[in-house]
Amino acid sequence: MSDPVSKVEIEDVLSSIRRLVSVDNSRTKRKSDPESETAAQPAPNSKLVLTDDLRIPPQPELVTQDQINALGQDYTETLQ
Repeated sequence: MSDPVSKVEIEDVLSSIRRLVSVDNSRTKRKSDPESETAAQPAPNSKLVLTDDLRIPPQPELVTQDQINALGQDYTETLQ
């Protein structure tokens, strides 16, 4: 037997999906408009400028070069 509350919840979910699909369809129709296509494209001369605020700072080395060399030496000695 089906629970009436679950039917209400299902109908609510289905109506939300229908609403999302209709919003998505309206956006797709707008994208096919030639005026919106030219407005969305950047100018041919425009450049992406990477400012200091957008840069990722360099990360400190987790392992030093001396530690890497020592590990390589230990590995070489193990093989012999």
